[in-house]
Amino acid sequence: MKERDSLINKKHQERLGYLHAYQAKHKVSAGFVDYAGKAFYYAGIYEKLYLFYPGYDRNKIRSFYRDSLSGYRKTFNCDTCLDHAFFTDALVQVARTSAEKEINATRPFLFYSGLNAGQLRQIYDSAKLHFTGKVRSYMQSDILELLIANRQVSQTEAENLRREIDDEDFREQIGRQIKMRFKRELAGNLSGQKLFSPDSSFRSWNDFLKQHRNRVLYIDFWASWCVPCLAAMPASLKLKRKYAGKPVDFIYISLDEDFDKWKSAAENQQIRTFSYWGEGDFVSLLAKKFKIASIPRYMIVDKAGNVFSDDAMGPGDSNLTPVLDDLIKR
Repeated sequence: MKERDSLINKKHQERLGYLHAYQAKHKVSAGFVDYAGKAFYYAGIYEKLYLFYPGYDRNKIRSFYRDSLSGYRKTFNCDTCLDHAFFTDALVQVARTSAEKEINATRPFLFYSGLNAGQLRQIYDSAKLHFTGKVRSYMQSDILELLIANRQVSQTEAENLRREIDDEDFREQIGRQIKMRFKRELAGNLSGQKLFSPDSSFRSWNDFLKQHRNRVLYIDFWASWCVPCLAAMPASLKLKRKYAGKPVDFIYISLDEDFDKWKSAAENQQIRTFSYWGEGDFVSLLAKKFKIASIPRYMIVDKAGNVFSDDAMGPGDSNLTPVLDDLIKR
């Protein structure tokens, strides 16, 4: 760590040396030199903290830079720097490193990659604690935007967090996203869509929804020929077992062209319960309504029959469980 830090510091000094030599030769403005100097400074901090390399260990980063973090954070309360990527990239890394309980020690330390809702909230709280002004509002809105986009936060929670943002522009930006993301759409109004059971009996989509009224639906659109769909089935069945006895139904709707191929595949995958063949495959009313052009595709319908997400997380995603748990409670 010490050797790596020294190399980064050396590179920073070399950049500054080149900048001052260029200034002397070309008579550039003081504003340009100030801008470039800041870019080099924040780039150096970014390089120190992201450590995306084999053998990464979060605890080593925090231990080595613990005394430096407080000083780093003070230099990031720069509202005029928010327009520059070199600043915002480094800002995220400082916030992540400052969130003491965030992230497994073996996970690469790159922006918000691979983080669940709880870890993102820890960074959110870290930003609230350590930054001020527009910088704090930027960080709050940046993380909240991701939580909303991934459906990792309820509408009520999103509204409450939005009210914590001081900057009006960022607050309004999040308000627009909340309105768009949580727009309620009834899953029904597809009376012409037939869903066939393995015994060749069928029901309409609307009757299917009535059958599962007051239950959360996790719908898996798949097909017998879809390799990624089949690869995800073990995770789906495991999740189904986890929620046994709870008001969640796991639904499997095939977009196969051939009924018999679907029936055979469903038997092989052991998904006999709530398993249907959606007549019409990718040109069916169902596929057109929800714009299903590729699979696997997952949908969540809440207890009231509203589409919570028409492009939900897959069954192997650790962020899915908190979403289902929240919907069960409503």
